[in-house]
Amino acid sequence: MEFMLRFKVAPEDAAQAINQILEDNNKKMKRSLRFSQSLLPPSKPAKMYVDSQGRFAPVAWFSPQSIARGYMRSESESYAPTIWYDSENSIIYFYESD
Repeated sequence: MEFMLRFKVAPEDAAQAINQILEDNNKKMKRSLRFSQSLLPPSKPAKMYVDSQGRFAPVAWFSPQSIARGYMRSESESYAPTIWYDSENSIIYFYESD
């Protein structure tokens, strides 16, 4: 399963929105992950999974690899979302997979 979502948020509400999404995920999954934060752009751009038959290729509107300034919050647990925040355009990218 892969789930991708992109939405704009008022810059002053971004941190609270991201924290709420991550808190809700922890509550739903009955765990307490920290979702470490790292500044963007990363040394390697985000790369989504594409299988050997070319399925699951990234969609054009989901482009966290284009972020010039912002941050990412993530953990490596199953069903733990990764969130990228584009601070120049105030866009949140949400990605979750099993």
